[in-house]
Amino acid sequence: MKIDVICDSLKKNNNINPITNRKINPEAKNGIFAKYKKICSENTSIDLSAFPKKNLKLEPLILQPHQQKVVDFMKKKENTSLLVVHSTGSGKTLTALATTNELLKQKTTNVIIITTKNTLPNWKNEYEKYWGYLPNNFYFLTYQAISNNPKLLEKCTESILIIDEIHLLKKYVSLRGNRKINSNGIGSYIKYKYGITKKTYLKTHSEKELLDEVPDEYKYTYKSSRVLHNIKCALKSWKVLLLTATPIINQFYDIKNIYIILNKLNLNTTAKSINLDNLMVSYYTVDYNKNKYFPEVKHINKFIKLNDGERKRYNNLLKGFDEEDYDPIQDKDWLFSTVTGVMILYNYMRRAGDAGFRGYYSPKIDFIYEKIKQSKKKTLIHTTWIKTGVKVLIEVLQKITPNIYVISGQTKNTQDIIDEFNENDDFKIIIITSAGKEGLNLKGVRYIYLLEPNWNEASTHQAISRAVRFKSHIHLPENERNVVVYKIYINDSVDTILLDKYINKKKTIIDDFCVKLKEISI
Repeated sequence: MKIDVICDSLKKNNNINPITNRKINPEAKNGIFAKYKKICSENTSIDLSAFPKKNLKLEPLILQPHQQKVVDFMKKKENTSLLVVHSTGSGKTLTALATTNELLKQKTTNVIIITTKNTLPNWKNEYEKYWGYLPNNFYFLTYQAISNNPKLLEKCTESILIIDEIHLLKKYVSLRGNRKINSNGIGSYIKYKYGITKKTYLKTHSEKELLDEVPDEYKYTYKSSRVLHNIKCALKSWKVLLLTATPIINQFYDIKNIYIILNKLNLNTTAKSINLDNLMVSYYTVDYNKNKYFPEVKHINKFIKLNDGERKRYNNLLKGFDEEDYDPIQDKDWLFSTVTGVMILYNYMRRAGDAGFRGYYSPKIDFIYEKIKQSKKKTLIHTTWIKTGVKVLIEVLQKITPNIYVISGQTKNTQDIIDEFNENDDFKIIIITSAGKEGLNLKGVRYIYLLEPNWNEASTHQAISRAVRFKSHIHLPENERNVVVYKIYINDSVDTILLDKYINKKKTIIDDFCVKLKEISI
């Protein structure tokens, strides 16, 4: 939405958010009106006299011991890289920025921060909160940015590099096979080197000369191109910080790319060659129930038993039909794909357990509806699916409240939604998908519902940690600084198969790995 449209809308009615079309508090210091007041005051005649001026005073930088340890380690000349495995919500962003500013006292260079689209504003806001306006040598990139514009690799040379949520770049990289020509990359290289378009270049050169001219990192799109280009950036950098709360997702070998970056190894390094004793890591975990800055967390596994009718409906869904008038050819395409394999089959079964059809909803949805109707507190719901998750939840829960927010991988105004959700502690519901969960910072959430069990505990932890964070509930009365987490399972279904065969097994793998990280931590 253009800024003049936003300002014009605020001028007409400053009680409505022009982006989300929901009611707002115009006196909130961190609300949408405060965010745009300076810009709008320069472009409109909105009366801002009733609102407080922006406080430009910087917040004092106070680091916790686990944060200061990272800063001190990276300041040493011989230490060039570190994996920071700190609990979600324990201040990894501030740790990385504080480290960066200390390093810039040693050397003037570029600072490259690679993170998710949703968290880019968080990084910028965090810097400005403690250090003021961003210098022009800071570059904030998404994971795909360098793949889209490989000439950014030159910015990485001797830079300070921070890669946030490094576990998202776990896909293996191979320099052999399955290479596809990257037309955009070739074009950006020719434009950068000669100042002309690829089309102009080809007027005087052959296709073969073009391909011979362009380096591989510009020329090829790999199956995991974003991983490749971010690793190449790291290998060019002076100092590297890799941030995550969950370094492995499924198996030990998820650490491969991290190991390559930290030790500046060849991209064809095999996973079998990994030696954790060569890994430089800072490991820190928080016991939420013993830390006064975090809310108390209660976990409840809710097992729902299907009655005969629900069991029949569930079994029918697995076969591809619902009711007598349900057309399995016409209607099932959105629920079932043609891809085969046991893991895909499990996904069918999970969606069947959540699905709603013609006024009928999964007992999972019914359970969430009744609990929210009773509590009427700020609530977070995580679901993997859009059609059988988000859309069904909205249809049901809007009977309780219109204040429902959604953040998925397609959400464009994520920060505005978060700001509005955090603005006060009124009863609201926010639904997030797996694609939209990274890096969100929610305040005052009292209930979390996980609609379906995830394949791995690490992903579940990431979802919960959107609402269980450092000082996320500090503004609430002491007796309200708590969160109840419901993991919802259907008895005798794929949910319980996942719990027994995959989730508990992977949790053991991850726990054993973290024990080792604790042993080798700086």
